[in-house]
Parts: sequence; C-alpha cells; structure tokens
Amino acid sequence: MSTQRNLIRCSFIVAFTFLCSIFASVSYADSAALHIKEAFTRKCAEVSEKTFSIMNNKNSSSQQKEKALEEILYNTMSVEQMAQFAASSFWNNMSEVQKNSYIKAYSSYMVKQYIPKIQKYISSDIKVGDVRELSKDNYRIKASIILMTNEQRKEPTNITFDCTYDGKELKIWNISAEGFSLLLNQKEEFRSIILREGVDNFITKLSQK
Repeated sequence: MSTQRNLIRCSFIVAFTFLCSIFASVSYADSAALHIKEAFTRKCAEVSEKTFSIMNNKNSSSQQKEKALEEILYNTMSVEQMAQFAASSFWNNMSEVQKNSYIKAYSSYMVKQYIPKIQKYISSDIKVGDVRELSKDNYRIKASIILMTNEQRKEPTNITFDCTYDGKELKIWNISAEGFSLLLNQKEEFRSIILREGVDNFITKLSQK
C-alpha cells in the first residue's frame, strides 16, 4: 500500500511540473496525437522550471506558494471533473452550497497534499511516449518521469495521463502510476469518510487537510 501511495504521489508531482496549459488546433486524426506529444515536450521544461522556481523561492511564504501552485493546478487539471468523480454518487445528493464548498476544499487539498513532496525535488526529466485517442475529445498520454533531489536521481516512473480537450486547451482529468489511479484512490478514501461521518463533516475535514 505504501508503494501504491508513493506512485500516486509521484504522478501528481508530474502533473504539477509537466503541464500548465496547451492551446492548439487539434484534429482527430493521427497527426493530432503527434501534435499533442510535441506540445507536451515543448512545455515540459518551461512548466517544470516555473514550478520548481515557485517551490524554491525563499522569499515566498507557504501561502504564496500555495496560491501560485493552485493557479497551475487549475490551468493544468480539470479540477471540477476530478472532484465530481472522487465524490462518486454522493455528488448528486449534495446541495449547491455543499458542491461549491467541496470543490474549493478539494482544490486546496490537492495543493496542500503535495507541496511538501514537491519541495524535496530540484528538477525532473520527462519523456513523452504514446498518445492515444480514447474517444472524441479524450486522450491517453504515456510518459516516463525521473525526479531528482540534491542527493540522488530517482528511478523512472511510468505515468499515464487521461486528458480532455475542450476546443481550446488540454486538461488532465486522471493520473495513473504503474496501474494505480489517483482518482480511484481518492474515491475509495472519500467514500469511507462520507459513509462514516456525512458530507458536511467530510468537506470540513478535507478543507483542513
């Protein structure tokens, strides 16, 4: 279980360091996959540098870093879609007030969970592999990530990104590392808390994590 958690955490670090946003004209032919792959590769160094710069800025407070990373999160990932999936069937029974509070707590949770894990890394090396169209507007992208600290270079981890394209940009809606899904992990964890303590207590706990 510890290995699974580490892989999922590593995959999310990749999302932060790998993608900010990609704006492009994408068709649904094979050339679309090639175009996406090239765009990912171009953005890799730029976004990685920006993220590590934020994390290593000694003049910024934790709150300032969190805000900057939250902006990257929203530009990179389909946060509302991820939050809905993680809440599973409980989402449909939430009031509008609960939904808004939950999405806000979820995005903050995603940032807070991974700031300490990002801080120990100084750079990353990412290689983009296969890109496959799953369905209209949905793509699966495979990549390999090597994260580096001051002391050592980590072994490469294989990452799979599920992305959606809305006509203007690509956004991630799920990440898997070595077969373990970030969203399925969250879904299981959130369901257990909601069944035990109810939606309101769950949202409060999530916002405090």
